[in-house]
Amino acid sequence: MLAPLLALGDASEAVLHRHLTAIQAHVDPVALRQALAQRGAVKALIIHATDPATSALLAGTGYPAQAFAAAGRDADHLTLFARRCLMGLADRPELAADCPTPAALREVAGVVAEPAARALHRLAGFLDPAP
Repeated sequence: MLAPLLALGDASEAVLHRHLTAIQAHVDPVALRQALAQRGAVKALIIHATDPATSALLAGTGYPAQAFAAAGRDADHLTLFARRCLMGLADRPELAADCPTPAALREVAGVVAEPAARALHRLAGFLDPAP
């Protein structure tokens, strides 16, 4: 069931989100999380982890923090993560505990290029407005 999604590789965010939404109707979100992580599907993992419905279902598991770690130092992945995480938190601030710490976000922001650094600082500021 994951083969079509994994075959998409580095497809657009919209395409991956659409496929993830379709798959979620048939696959347990924890199993999907594990499969994406095991197969190194970082972009899909980030989109899944920062999806508001998935975040709510997996609250308390630290899934967004796992996606942040999987992004490594890839500026495109970090920008995608920060933007999507911030959008989700704007609607569901109670899910902040599952996110990476502001210190971790700022540390990575200090070693990556723009616009990733700016996006990570923005997310850190939302999570901890008075560092």
